[in-house]
Amino acid sequence: MKKLFKIILAFLFLFSAALPFASESAEAAIKKVSYLRDKSKIYVEDWSGQGTIFTKKYTGKFTKYDYKDFYQWTDVKQRDWYSLEKETKDGLYHGGSYAYEFKKKVLAYPIKKNKKWKNKHINADTSLSGYDTFTIISTNRTIKVKAGTFKNVIQVRESEEVPYVTSYYAKGVGLILKEYNETKSKKRKVYELIKIKK
Repeated sequence: MKKLFKIILAFLFLFSAALPFASESAEAAIKKVSYLRDKSKIYVEDWSGQGTIFTKKYTGKFTKYDYKDFYQWTDVKQRDWYSLEKETKDGLYHGGSYAYEFKKKVLAYPIKKNKKWKNKHINADTSLSGYDTFTIISTNRTIKVKAGTFKNVIQVRESEEVPYVTSYYAKGVGLILKEYNETKSKKRKVYELIKIKK
């Protein structure tokens, strides 16, 4: 009986000693699968699909409105054009350049095909008009944009209605492509990542 007790005690000791390393590994795993923009890179983007180019670099934490926990990437020429993002264990969130644009969870963690969640949306006259259901359509797309070819891209449909928006996110890079789908077969680019610079 004493021998069994010693074995159990030894097992508990080893388990408790390994626990902090397991916790660190879990945190490292979350960081490894980040879909937040890389703060050390400059992003060159086409926001209309028709040559409206912005060059955005990381400029620190946002300090206005109720977005104070968001990080900011600002256009190098037009300071009033910026992107806001934050990442938590629950997902990746985007905020807009304008006060009427809601904070949106654009990716829900953990990433899983067919996962659904809801976001508030506004209609054309900026009044609140309900919720959109976001769905992860695929977790392993290969997508080619002007910035390069990305594998294991996450594809998200941003509404269950037609028309709808489809967004694509690459690990360690963030949003690489956004398409407006007028019908299931007719779509156009509304955002494309053109280049990533150091």
